[in-house]
Amino acid sequence: AHLWDLLCRARAVRSDPLEGSPLSLRQYFLLQYAKALGGVPPLWQLAAAYGGDLLSEPGAAAEARAWLGDLLLSAAQHDSAAPAGGTLHAHKVRKLLGVCEKLGLTAAA
Repeated sequence: AHLWDLLCRARAVRSDPLEGSPLSLRQYFLLQYAKALGGVPPLWQLAAAYGGDLLSEPGAAAEARAWLGDLLLSAAQHDSAAPAGGTLHAHKVRKLLGVCEKLGLTAAA
């Protein structure tokens, strides 16, 4: 996504939407990068930050919102600090709720 931004600013690439998708190529790369980060449980906050950047973009907001909801639910289920079968640590709950509030994801909260 960062390389795309540099190429776009240099006018080396166009920012047309992908054929058959509401996403532009930049939005697609950004969402894929966020999903890759989200696949590593300790990086859920960074993944949410990248995904959250797409919430203000009309073509990508719906897909990003759905994925972010899944990411936050997954992060809530995976707590490396909790013993197996234990409860979620209060600090992580506050972090998750803070991200939901910041991004306006009331359904995920």
